[in-house]
Amino acid sequence: GKVQLPINNGKEEPRHSLVIDFETPIFAGTCMFRIRDSDTSTSHKNTQPVSTGQNYFAKFNRKFQMVIRGRFLLPDVIMADCVTGMLLDKRLATAGSSSTTCSESFGCPDVEVASQNAKMSRFRKSKHDKGESLPPKWVLRAVVKVAGFFSPRMDADLECAHPRILSPLCSSAQTAYLTKTADKSKTPLDEIHSEPTPDSYASLAHSLNKAAVKKNINAVQYRKRSFDAVYDERMLSLKHNSNQSGSSCPCFDPDAEYTFEFLQHLVDYN
Repeated sequence: GKVQLPINNGKEEPRHSLVIDFETPIFAGTCMFRIRDSDTSTSHKNTQPVSTGQNYFAKFNRKFQMVIRGRFLLPDVIMADCVTGMLLDKRLATAGSSSTTCSESFGCPDVEVASQNAKMSRFRKSKHDKGESLPPKWVLRAVVKVAGFFSPRMDADLECAHPRILSPLCSSAQTAYLTKTADKSKTPLDEIHSEPTPDSYASLAHSLNKAAVKKNINAVQYRKRSFDAVYDERMLSLKHNSNQSGSSCPCFDPDAEYTFEFLQHLVDYN
């Protein structure tokens, strides 16, 4: 059956935002969603009324925020193998004939997210939804083409049996950092998150050591470009069937806790 995920609208009192605890064979953690102007009456029906004195979205030109924090449960989860995005169970109503096949970038239709072992939560588009038809196929193709221009490492196919839009995890997050599991001073999920400097232990770019990346850029761009170089090396190795082991690829530390923040300012989810 359908499950209603708890959604926050940014007006909750500090430490009163609803979260989702989850666990997969690879990752265990907590997720918080915020959507601007969303109706939270269903999500908050069993909680105290929220205060109108708080408004996260009043401070930013954003429509959506998602923060995920947790630990990788295995010692050899390769960073470059982890992706984020959207993976659907069924073909979109406007997709082509049933003979349409998926491209092979991530082995669709058996696409697996988070190091190709743990599948993402999936979202279905019912063909029975009245008055909510998707745009024509040529529009979807144009959107994918434009998005691919700005995100060349994105893997998108909206016309296959399992439509998807996936991007490398470590360069897609707007904010990413790690902390020691026992660190009690970590930023709460519902507070403002900031990117650590590249020379900080908390930075994901700290251990990448990509000399080709310019130092005179901000911390977010430094992490994204550093990881893009790592990702490209990994994809090139897989393309040539090289036996690139986990020891030669940066892996997530199972003794650390990772925080990923995703932001979006274009799509109105209401």
